[in-house]
Amino acid sequence: MDNNSDVTPPVSPIESPSGPVITVNQEDTRGKKKKLIIIIAISVIAIVGIIFLILILTLPKGNTEENNANTSGNTTDVTPTSGDQSASEAEIKELVSSFKNGIEKILLSYTGGQVKVDGKVSQTYYENPPYFMPAGTPVGMPLENSYGLKIESSEKSEEANKLYQAAVLIRDSLMEDGFKKYNKVTLLDDDEQYLNSNLKILCHITVNTNPTTFSCGSTKWISDERTELSSDLAGAYRESTGEYPAVIDASEDMIEDSPYTPYQRISAKMLDSVGMFYRASKTANWEFFTETQAVLPCEQYSTDALKRAFSGEVCTNENGKNQPVIP
Repeated sequence: MDNNSDVTPPVSPIESPSGPVITVNQEDTRGKKKKLIIIIAISVIAIVGIIFLILILTLPKGNTEENNANTSGNTTDVTPTSGDQSASEAEIKELVSSFKNGIEKILLSYTGGQVKVDGKVSQTYYENPPYFMPAGTPVGMPLENSYGLKIESSEKSEEANKLYQAAVLIRDSLMEDGFKKYNKVTLLDDDEQYLNSNLKILCHITVNTNPTTFSCGSTKWISDERTELSSDLAGAYRESTGEYPAVIDASEDMIEDSPYTPYQRISAKMLDSVGMFYRASKTANWEFFTETQAVLPCEQYSTDALKRAFSGEVCTNENGKNQPVIP
């Protein structure tokens, strides 16, 4: 027979300091201690969780000085509000407009001259666009769209100084707004470029020139087709000369079919000249012919391939007269 089923838990006598004896159930005491330990543990976990949450909420989210184009002077805030950090076309145009307003204030302070800012912010692709080198490519190429302005004057020295001040205003304001000098593409001595890598805005300034020009665009405004063609032409240039060109301005619509099929040719704008390239067919590799700033002598088309590729191009004969290249 099991005698433990009806056994009452032992009661321990505790003598009260005041005299009477108090009886305490030891099992109840142990239970209360366990409950107290559990409550303390839960409280500690809750406090640690609250502290951790506060730390998460108060930590800075990246470098706000670089992620935002802070307004300063006469510039405008072009920080995108969407998840994509790159600036929109409208935001880039607004950036250029804000500089136009600041420049006009400087130039109006000189009342005796003819310095003026071009009347509107306009697309300036064929004037002085920014030149960018996309990742993985060996050559700089112009952005396919950009917005800018032009500042021009007469030849008075005071006015020339105002043009320089306008360029300095633009340069300093860009750097205050998180832009850094962009040197990946080598341009002419009077050209400077500044990039905001977070917003993907590239700006081009001509300094110490008349007219002074300023333009900005998104580094995303270069198509894959233009990137591929420019890289192919740069490779052909390097194979012929031993080095890559600084810039190439070329697009698919610039490719011409030679009258002597299936040859093709293209004249691509380079830094301060035109590069002439050709290929034997649409599927053949491009080959570099030469750089020029004028009509070439006919004798320079010295091979059958050159005569075929550039058939019909104007050249200068030995008498100094123009004639077409004849295969």
